[in-house]
Amino acid sequence: MRTNAAQSDGPQPHGWAPAKARGDRPLTVFEEDWWLDAVTDGAIERAEVYWDSALVGMLPYLPVRKGMMRKLEMPPYTRRLTPRISAPGSKDVTRMSNTIKIIGQLYEKIGEFDAYHTVISDDRHLIFAYQMNGFKLNPKITFSSAADVPIDALTAAMDHRPRNIIKTAQRQFEIEQHFDLDRFRRLREAAQAQDYNDYRIICRLMQAVESHDAGVILSAVDDKGQDVATAVLVWDSAQLYYFMASRSASPEANKASPLVFYESIKLAKSRDLAFDADGYASIASALSLQKWGLDATINLNVRKGGIAYEMLKPLKDKILPPPF
Repeated sequence: MRTNAAQSDGPQPHGWAPAKARGDRPLTVFEEDWWLDAVTDGAIERAEVYWDSALVGMLPYLPVRKGMMRKLEMPPYTRRLTPRISAPGSKDVTRMSNTIKIIGQLYEKIGEFDAYHTVISDDRHLIFAYQMNGFKLNPKITFSSAADVPIDALTAAMDHRPRNIIKTAQRQFEIEQHFDLDRFRRLREAAQAQDYNDYRIICRLMQAVESHDAGVILSAVDDKGQDVATAVLVWDSAQLYYFMASRSASPEANKASPLVFYESIKLAKSRDLAFDADGYASIASALSLQKWGLDATINLNVRKGGIAYEMLKPLKDKILPPPF
């Protein structure tokens, strides 16, 4: 791990307590130092900006060399990586102006790069600051349910189809909470011809998640004691995320998977947390999620590239369309 910080007379820690992330925005689980260190095996780097010995900006990033290109990528298995900004100012207009300056100075600390990508929260100061610094932003939609929405109200708001499937599945499967990653892996590998997960990273990550009491694995088990659907859930102080899911090739998984999803929402409610479906992989899955009575919420993809990258990216996207 390397920290790229301005000179300062004061201490220069690489992490902030969650309350200092923006004053009103705690860190997501994906932005915690222990998460970033686990998914990069300590290779995460951090740019820092100090004003008058006070830490006002921090940006975790992962530099990757691909041929002649220096790319700054999202760390693996990290869904969101918002800069940690504490812009001074007694007026909103002053804080916004200072946010623009801090964002610019953070990327000056990083130096030249050919391509950059991150996902940030829906924060108007940051959105404007990135635009003013020449970055491109586009929405990344997920589905969520606020912590104060009762599970009965959410169930009533669902389309009748997932609600009926859940009722049937509740009679057919038992839900187990555990931390046996091998059960997730066996189900994934049995159902898919190719599993692109890097289990060295996932194992390291899940050990950190368990040690920080920041997640659990849910499995729907049939009457023979076999897993039919499984989901890895992670959470922070505000939200529970439907992080990774796996299902068997059996037709019974068409009932077990929605049940696991529903039980994940219930678990979030029981912990007084919001629920985040963690995006979607296709139009079909988005249309399916839309039937659950969840709210569509927005994060933002943030990108910037050099001339060569910007010229080649449209061609690359036609050959390999980017994920949602």
